[in-house]
Amino acid sequence: MPETIVKLIKTIPNISVDLFEKALDHDEFWMTCITGLDRVNVKTTGEGKMHWNLKASLILDPLGMAKIPVEIEQDLLRKEDKTFKGEGKKYIFTVANSNAASAAEGNLFFKQIGQDLKIMVEVTRLDLKAGFLDVAGLGKAVIVGRLQQEMQQMITNLVDLAARGKIADILHGTGQH
Repeated sequence: MPETIVKLIKTIPNISVDLFEKALDHDEFWMTCITGLDRVNVKTTGEGKMHWNLKASLILDPLGMAKIPVEIEQDLLRKEDKTFKGEGKKYIFTVANSNAASAAEGNLFFKQIGQDLKIMVEVTRLDLKAGFLDVAGLGKAVIVGRLQQEMQQMITNLVDLAARGKIADILHGTGQH
């Protein structure tokens, strides 16, 4: 069984499985949920494939004075796991063509509970390229910590958008974030 590097579980209010699955394919949805980075550019390039171009500043001290900029460019691939026997659905995410990771994998589980959606996101593999760590001057623990922080913020933003009924608006291009 793969090691779990990051695992987050959350209930998203007032969103259906169908609407959530549509959102997963929508560039604007991702860019609205990811707010803690210096630059976020997400572009759908095929079914289950998105190109991500991200820039973050990793803060190394409590005052925020020492910052290291990190740029990540990669394809995020998503495939439904049709062999999943549990309740709800499971998608497997992997990365390709990444300047940061030689391999990365994660899972997204979700199921409807009344009017809400219960989700679990986990990162099960993250093999960072040695050159990426050298350029950033960081260890893997710092990168994993920032990844977890960004994933938590992304889910918090998703909960807020769903609670305000904004997901459908974003998908139809009328969302005021």
